[in-house]
Amino acid sequence: MADRPTKRAKTAAAPSDTEGQAAKPEHLQVCSDAVEEADDAAVDVLFRLTSLKDAPERHNRYAIGLQELFEGEFTQCLLTNYMYDLPWLFASCPRLQDVPVVLVHGERDRHAMTQEWNGYGNVMPVAPYLYGNRHTKMAVVLYPTKARVAIFTTNFTAIDWYNKTQGV
Repeated sequence: MADRPTKRAKTAAAPSDTEGQAAKPEHLQVCSDAVEEADDAAVDVLFRLTSLKDAPERHNRYAIGLQELFEGEFTQCLLTNYMYDLPWLFASCPRLQDVPVVLVHGERDRHAMTQEWNGYGNVMPVAPYLYGNRHTKMAVVLYPTKARVAIFTTNFTAIDWYNKTQGV
């Protein structure tokens, strides 16, 4: 009975896709090819980082800002977060003042929040503990023909959006 080659011998003998260079795993090759072929201004990715206010332009190359998330003629908006700076948020995204907005928040003083932004629906979910609760930070922005869903790691505060790297 002839000896079969070992797995190591089979692997070493297998031809690679590129002469003298090991082939990239398929998922990495697809990403690499897409970035190389894409026009810098038109790279469309599902995950982005927030743009930083005072960072060099190259650091914000594929980043997204708050104004970009809320661009266009949307008709309604659902915002969920635990921390809001509402005067800053509504000043940064003026369109939010013109459409129905529902705020899901963790603010303990719901009465004060309601008075501050009278006319906006706001909901405070029941949380069994004051700290350590998981909570969703997201925006659902409705347009006449589409919906934009953005899930992120940042609070709706200026310091989080402008000075900290966050995921979107």
